[in-house]
Amino acid sequence: MNRLFVVAGLVVAAAAACDDGNQQTVHYDLQHISTAQTYWDYPFPSDRRLDASGAPDVAAFPNPRNVPIRGKSGALRGAR
Repeated sequence: MNRLFVVAGLVVAAAAACDDGNQQTVHYDLQHISTAQTYWDYPFPSDRRLDASGAPDVAAFPNPRNVPIRGKSGALRGAR
């Protein structure tokens, strides 16, 4: 029975080590992080997205339907 677990473990390890040849990369746009169109091209939260008081800067957060609560949420977050 132990031999079965060892063989099964080796099969799983061998399958996990296989490379399918596809190369994947992550792309961050470091220059254009302050527009609604490119908001998600850079990680959030990030130290580059802090305002002068150190609170998260969500001024460029996409709001295509102009939901009014978004504008009021700035007062809720407070200062750091």
